[in-house]
Amino acid sequence: MGDAWVIVEFWLKVIGAIGVFFALIMTYRTHAERATFEMIDRLYSLCHTLEAHALRDWYLAHLFCIGVTEYEQVKGRIKQQAHGDPSKLAEYLVKEKLYAIHVFVIYEQVYYQWVHSSGPFHRRRRRFLGEILSYFTDRLITNPRLLHFVQTDPTGATIHLEQCSKAYLDSAIARAVPAGGKWMVDHEGPFIAGEQKDTPNRSQSPST
Repeated sequence: MGDAWVIVEFWLKVIGAIGVFFALIMTYRTHAERATFEMIDRLYSLCHTLEAHALRDWYLAHLFCIGVTEYEQVKGRIKQQAHGDPSKLAEYLVKEKLYAIHVFVIYEQVYYQWVHSSGPFHRRRRRFLGEILSYFTDRLITNPRLLHFVQTDPTGATIHLEQCSKAYLDSAIARAVPAGGKWMVDHEGPFIAGEQKDTPNRSQSPST
């Protein structure tokens, strides 16, 4: 009877240990899923913040455009309206740079989350972050005016990027070059008055 009880006690301990192990696994998965959902909500909230800013300050809407056609259309409307009050142009230029920095800082936040989500336990999170990162590098930051800020600051210092995130951004933009082999880069934007223009808009490759 004693030996039988020892065997039963042993298997009860084994079953208990297995139960604890699976409970820990389920707790971890639940926590990981919740953390992932919260991260997704935060990232989309940041994108909504950019959109809300552009909606509130209409003269910055060109920086949120994806695609050259949309950019040129929106820029044209902003330029027509903004130049009706020349005294505001200097203010608009300053706020344009600040909004661009906001875009780059959010990009860098996504970049660092992606870098630190490596390993077998973060595959889904890393895949999602990679898709959001691609949204910035391949779509939003290839906006002609944002590309101006990227190209005219080789180190990333004035757009508040660290060297590693700036290097990744440059290489990602180079990899995503369109079929024609060049991006359109707008070195003027909508706020530079006619007599102040010294650099025409032109299409350039990302390396120039």
